[in-house]
Amino acid sequence: MMTNSQLNAIRDRIEGKISFPEAKKLDGITYYADYVELLVFSKKEEIGKSDIIKYLFHTNTSSIMQTGSISARDDEFETYVDDCLSEILRRISVFGDKYPFELCKDTFSAVRLKDDINNDCVLYLQLLISSNLSVVHGFDLIEFELTKEFELISENVLRTFLPRHSEIIPIGKNSQISGSAQDKIKAVAAKLNGDVYESVDYATGNQECGVDLVAHIPFKDHSSNRMVFYCQCSCANDIRKKCGEPQSWNEFIHLQNISSQTVVFFPYHYIAENGRVRFSSHFVGNPLIFERKRIMDYLSGDNCESMNGYNLVKSLLNCYNCE
Repeated sequence: MMTNSQLNAIRDRIEGKISFPEAKKLDGITYYADYVELLVFSKKEEIGKSDIIKYLFHTNTSSIMQTGSISARDDEFETYVDDCLSEILRRISVFGDKYPFELCKDTFSAVRLKDDINNDCVLYLQLLISSNLSVVHGFDLIEFELTKEFELISENVLRTFLPRHSEIIPIGKNSQISGSAQDKIKAVAAKLNGDVYESVDYATGNQECGVDLVAHIPFKDHSSNRMVFYCQCSCANDIRKKCGEPQSWNEFIHLQNISSQTVVFFPYHYIAENGRVRFSSHFVGNPLIFERKRIMDYLSGDNCESMNGYNLVKSLLNCYNCE
């Protein structure tokens, strides 16, 4: 259990470490909206349009704006903030009661935390921080806990998504299999009744070679001809590059007359204006994607109350007036 002073130090750290979002990451407006949400969460107060402009642009020397005229530049600033508020309005529609923020009902130009924060809202905040781990960089235990717990969140989502008789094998930070990468690959191959290629000799070290979870839907005949899912769970910003990593397991394990499916879990919000998951050619290997919305579609905050990272976020949320 953390003390109030430790919780306040973490909250101050979150506010101090919020950095200018980079448009080149996944989607610029998505990151700007995350930035505003983190500001509201860390400052514990309503953030208006002028505040957003100040924090998002005027306090950052690496502005994305190229306009020389001050008035034209400020117009561009305001346009970006309007887009950002529109994105938050979309999130209110997409997440409904699971979304912890709201726009000021009078002007729709200010963002604040809702009064009625339920367990799903806490889960949203956990995924928000997990997708922006730089804000807790320096708190190594917290950063480790959130990344480790994201694998557990992904595992629980997968259990809900797949048929009941599916088997899920954690081999990442929550691995049930000890030993080297080769040991893990051979153990998984045995569970799948698959054959191991000689190329497994090139799997070195103790890392899982880009796979954190392996899931499969077995038949009663125990054949390796079954649906197999190699899953990557990542809070990293270069998730699009990581999408191709699980495919390396096809070079290690031979399945009978069937190909595996790559699955990628990441805590970012990646929903297009039509309410569907964004798809991009940058996602290598045509993976099945679970982003923030899909994760919350298959996991309730009520089922996360025993998780350390979830309870840390809940403590931060409840520690508004702690001394």
